[in-house]
Amino acid sequence: MRSTFSNQIDKGRLQFAATQNNRARPVSDARISIFRVDGNKNQTQIEELTTDTSGQTTEIELPTPPLDYSLIPGSPMPYAQYNIRVTADGFAPLAINDIQVLPDSLALQGCPLMPEEIAAQQEAEAITIDHHTLYYEYPPKTPEDSVKSLPPPTGFVVLDRVVVPETIVVHDGPPDAKAPNYYLPFRDYIKETHR
Repeated sequence: MRSTFSNQIDKGRLQFAATQNNRARPVSDARISIFRVDGNKNQTQIEELTTDTSGQTTEIELPTPPLDYSLIPGSPMPYAQYNIRVTADGFAPLAINDIQVLPDSLALQGCPLMPEEIAAQQEAEAITIDHHTLYYEYPPKTPEDSVKSLPPPTGFVVLDRVVVPETIVVHDGPPDAKAPNYYLPFRDYIKETHR
């Protein structure tokens, strides 16, 4: 159940960081539209922000429920929820729903943007942030056996103690890419990575 705005008297802060989805590279000049949703699921745009060269926006103050809601058991949901739409040149649009903003706190929301040429190969979906477990009834967890059988052997051996290897393999590229493997003495590898 979405929080109502009739009794909201406090303020929370929200800030965004836009990055390329497949890299941690910031996306500048991304436009972020912020929407408030009422009980009938009607959206009203309340603000639009633009990211700077570091991919971040300024902080914005937004209405939230009273801080007392988070201090008194049995109170209504202590956070407000907002939806956003993100657009940037060269990137597919992104929708994130139900961002939670608590009173007297800063919420940081990442916005992973997919380049248009990659997004064209996939179906775009809105990201929806689930409610906190205290304020939403989720289905019970499926019970699991306390003792599980071992999986079939894979060829790997799990040792009963820590062993420092003499040689390690360094893959020179992304995990799934065809790239060369280099076999290095472990001591040399440690020396190079800790210079």
